[in-house]
Amino acid sequence: MTWFRVDDKFAEHAKVRRLAKDRVPAVGLWTLCGVWCADNLSDGFVPEEVVRRHDPRLRLAKRLVEVTLWREVEREGEFGYEFHEWSEHQPTRDEVITKRQKTAAKVRAWRAKKAAQEGEQDEPEINGNEVRNPVTNPVSNPPRNPAPDPTRPDLSTSPNGEVPPSLRSGGTRAKPTPKPKKTATPIPDDFTPTPEMIAWARENTPNVGRTETDDFIDYWRSKGGKEAEKADWPATWRRWMRRCQKEFEQRRPPRVVGAQRSTTSERVAGWDALLSDNARLPATGTDGPALYPVPTEPRALPKGETP
Repeated sequence: MTWFRVDDKFAEHAKVRRLAKDRVPAVGLWTLCGVWCADNLSDGFVPEEVVRRHDPRLRLAKRLVEVTLWREVEREGEFGYEFHEWSEHQPTRDEVITKRQKTAAKVRAWRAKKAAQEGEQDEPEINGNEVRNPVTNPVSNPPRNPAPDPTRPDLSTSPNGEVPPSLRSGGTRAKPTPKPKKTATPIPDDFTPTPEMIAWARENTPNVGRTETDDFIDYWRSKGGKEAEKADWPATWRRWMRRCQKEFEQRRPPRVVGAQRSTTSERVAGWDALLSDNARLPATGTDGPALYPVPTEPRALPKGETP
């Protein structure tokens, strides 16, 4: 088990305060991805695909990059994010593996010593003229090293206070069957996205499609050498599609914002212009004296009508 460590002053760090209203969801994303890195021994690198599980639009991820808690990187052709100064606060992959190997060696030595002690208990013990056997006389010969309670392991019986792996869950664990290693091969002649791959693309790369897949196939068929051999072509295709989606988002034209409404001062100025000398309005005839002068220019009357 590998722990993801969080400093007790992290919540008041200047970078976290800069997240403002995004503080809680962004730190939640940061923590979930940190646990993933610790479990997978990725040395602080989290692929974009993992981030999108919790942040589909990558809005919070961009906020973490803005405050420099993360930075955008690409490892082995896969785009993702990297924790800032991971090795200064978290154990590296090499450190974890070395510690596990040392712990395994100590546990083997501990088990061998325990087995030797149990073997000695099986032999009869001579006390003066009386022979006692721990099997037939358990009261006079209590076990030298009793088995610890599986629910409450006795740390004193293990080297350096470390609990043996067999006692962590109350019993011996069966070793998982190792997965067969995939062999790298050139892109298949009949390579085509499966329905599952198409469903994935619609959700994760909605702005790129068949054209990018054709470019992907043509590129890898024209490329030779060891670089053109991959152990997992669907995963290579997904990385290609994510990169195309990112390029599309980067070159997308900015949104055109509609005309803003006029301010109060602008509306008042417009009314002043309307009511100026060049735009006089006649009185209604029912409001008493005219509010505005009636135009003095003569006007034409309909045929047959007198003024």
